[in-house]
Amino acid sequence: PSSISFKTTSINPPRNTVSVGKGMTLGKFTATLDVPVGESVSVKNLHFKTNITRGAMFRFRYGTLKDISDIGLYDSKNALVAKGETDSTGIIFKNAFTVSSATDYTIRATLGSRFKTGQTIQLSTEPKDSVIFYETVGGKMVAIPITPLTLSKMTVSSSLNLK
Repeated sequence: PSSISFKTTSINPPRNTVSVGKGMTLGKFTATLDVPVGESVSVKNLHFKTNITRGAMFRFRYGTLKDISDIGLYDSKNALVAKGETDSTGIIFKNAFTVSSATDYTIRATLGSRFKTGQTIQLSTEPKDSVIFYETVGGKMVAIPITPLTLSKMTVSSSLNLK
């Protein structure tokens, strides 16, 4: 049977920090496909649960999901594969896109000025009914199981670095 798996990929250059501003890397992963030659795999409604901590110094004003915008999923050639948005629990890529095997994918977004030094952001996904992975086999859609994925925890290093 066909399958798709994801694994966390190291961010290059190595870092687990982000700053307030545009184009901040929130995580990186590699997709591996096991499908018949000539078949492609598409995904729709790829959802990442987003865990954001407040940081030790800030009790009231701090960054939340509402302060994340301009979300994009990029391939290893830095081409935009899918646009994302936030929902009540995380980041979702609603539109269908084709997944390529052995390709690194990077999630980037703009972090608003409410994010403070010491806050952390971590994305993870689990198989859900609302996520649709499918391959075209003789014109039919076939559901494909997915492996859970937890991306690196990213720490906000400076709330003053506006880009």
